[in-house]
Amino acid sequence: MLRGARQVGKSSSVRELGKTFDFFLEINFENKEHQDAKKIFEQHSSPKGSIAEMFVGLEIVKNLPCNAPAQLFYWQREQRGSQAEIDYLIEDGTKTIPIEVKAGTRGAMQSLHQFIAEKDVKKGVRVSLENFGKIDDVEIYPIYATSKILQQ
Repeated sequence: MLRGARQVGKSSSVRELGKTFDFFLEINFENKEHQDAKKIFEQHSSPKGSIAEMFVGLEIVKNLPCNAPAQLFYWQREQRGSQAEIDYLIEDGTKTIPIEVKAGTRGAMQSLHQFIAEKDVKKGVRVSLENFGKIDDVEIYPIYATSKILQQ
């Protein structure tokens, strides 16, 4: 989501960035034609997490090899009372890559670290509003670069 003063080039910048993608959707909450979308954001306390997860899932499916089935997997710890879960699991050859999606720049990665330790996985991925980075065995990708995960 992009906010700022009026008439400084936000929309133009977003449209220029959009030209670099095969698919691009702009929702301008100031535009009367987009008021239904605005209501979704106003009605829910924070749909950003769901939207971020949906976007990342669609990007993963879009970037799978054309001969691969379009399947998404997740992990939820089976221990009673456990809240641990991983948003997506993808296969890269013989490796499993756990992906945790965050709609902001904060949030614990307890489930991701737990999965890495329990399943003896070499690395995990966090997709968020942060820039590219790495923390221990977790690679960080900005949401806009989700398609790069399978290219590494």
